[in-house]
Amino acid sequence: MHAESRVRPVLRPTTAYRSSQRTIRLGQKKRRTTNKQTEFFPSFRNLRMYTVHHDISDSLHTLNTRNALNTLNALNTHRDALLDKHRDLLRQLDETTLEIRATEIKLACIHNESNAFISRLPPELLSLVFLVLQEEVPFSHFAAARVCSGWRALVNGTPLLWGNIVIRVDEKRPAGIEAQLHKLETSLARSGRYDARVLLYVYAFEHGTAHLVLRDELEYLCAPQLEYLGLYVAWAPDIALYGDVLSNTPLIFKGGAPVLTYLQVTGIAAALRPPTGSDLTILHVDGTHMADLTAQEYREFLASTPSLVHLSLLYVEIAGPLTVMGKVELPRLRSLRLRAQGNIVGSFTSVLLDPLPLDRLDTLILCDVNDLEVFDFPNVKHLSLHFCDFDVAQVGQMMLGFRSVVTLELESASLLYMALRIEGNPVWWPHLKELSVRDLDPGDAVALLRMVQGREGMKHPLGTLYFDGPSRRRAGSVLVELKSIISISRNSLRDDVRAWPAGSMVFGWVGDDDRTMER
Repeated sequence: MHAESRVRPVLRPTTAYRSSQRTIRLGQKKRRTTNKQTEFFPSFRNLRMYTVHHDISDSLHTLNTRNALNTLNALNTHRDALLDKHRDLLRQLDETTLEIRATEIKLACIHNESNAFISRLPPELLSLVFLVLQEEVPFSHFAAARVCSGWRALVNGTPLLWGNIVIRVDEKRPAGIEAQLHKLETSLARSGRYDARVLLYVYAFEHGTAHLVLRDELEYLCAPQLEYLGLYVAWAPDIALYGDVLSNTPLIFKGGAPVLTYLQVTGIAAALRPPTGSDLTILHVDGTHMADLTAQEYREFLASTPSLVHLSLLYVEIAGPLTVMGKVELPRLRSLRLRAQGNIVGSFTSVLLDPLPLDRLDTLILCDVNDLEVFDFPNVKHLSLHFCDFDVAQVGQMMLGFRSVVTLELESASLLYMALRIEGNPVWWPHLKELSVRDLDPGDAVALLRMVQGREGMKHPLGTLYFDGPSRRRAGSVLVELKSIISISRNSLRDDVRAWPAGSMVFGWVGDDDRTMER
């Protein structure tokens, strides 16, 4: 209905009154009425027209409403029919899918019966073959060439299956060397144009001149595609004395190794020095059973690797006068891992650090360093401390020297916990957001809790606290209070590994039980 019909009443004037009104309009000039009540209503003629219009509108509105209801009922009925049809189609699709799967199972059974050898293989082995048909790393070490002609055709058409080649040469079984060489040739041929990752393990137990034999075999080789090289020679009682000297001139691959990017030299392998150039970015030197270097030899060795990004020094010692001779140009150096001998003093550690551009370091990992004379690491964001027994004075120096630390990993260190909750201006390590705790001492749990609470009060709270399994158990009831303050997660990967590029530790660390330098 119209809005006016709800406000104004419908007036229907009598016939006599309408006749008198017509007489007045025809015979006399229309006079303006003075009756205020009649001014409120429209003229009777307009009222008559309004009444007719109102009646027609009501009729049309009633008709439109009836038509709309009929249309809605028809659409609802049509929709219900479509939904029923849709459900029927889905049911038919499910039934067809089940029939297809059942047929495929029957076909697979018949196919396996005709290939008896394959039918005897466990499902895990068969599924592994298909899982490794991918371009992503890591590749599988599984060789699938000997299954049957069909499988052989499959693996011949998938060269990525042959991306990993492991050759083990044992001097105690010389007859197996030819078979290993044949395996190498076959794998290289089947890998085609794809890059192969060859790991060559030569086992020579207690071989007093093993490093000399390797040097003779590798001295003049050209390795144009060699990227990763790890050399480990075990110590033997009758080892030649000159075999433990780290050479500053190339002794192997004199034909060239232009793309060598990763070098690991361990133990007596110090006598095997490949050419290092602008492409070498990762260097790990294990000084176990290695003769002490002079300060000059150490500097020359670093200077031969101008593009170095990651440097790892394990048990490397400097002999002779501890002279300071300025910095070595290593503009790309970003991470350093240093593990000292248990009885080494700060002066020897300083000699290892002095030639390095410490202000460029982003990541620093220290292990068994109990006396550190250098405390100038302004840009280190990721700091790991393992078995570092610093005294009160050195902890204070650390608070001043490490101004940009964001993530910290350590074993129990109550002095550090106490220092990090000291109020002051400026706040020590204001950017610290992540703390990773390993082997928590039960007696340090309360100190850790107070540190977390203190950082909250200073408006510099930690974001995440990482615990390994033993630390979670040793924290006891303190763990509940910590969970009410801070997010606690489990350690999934050590910081000393995460700091290094993925895939760089392809050989692993060989030697003693080294918690920081091993994967």
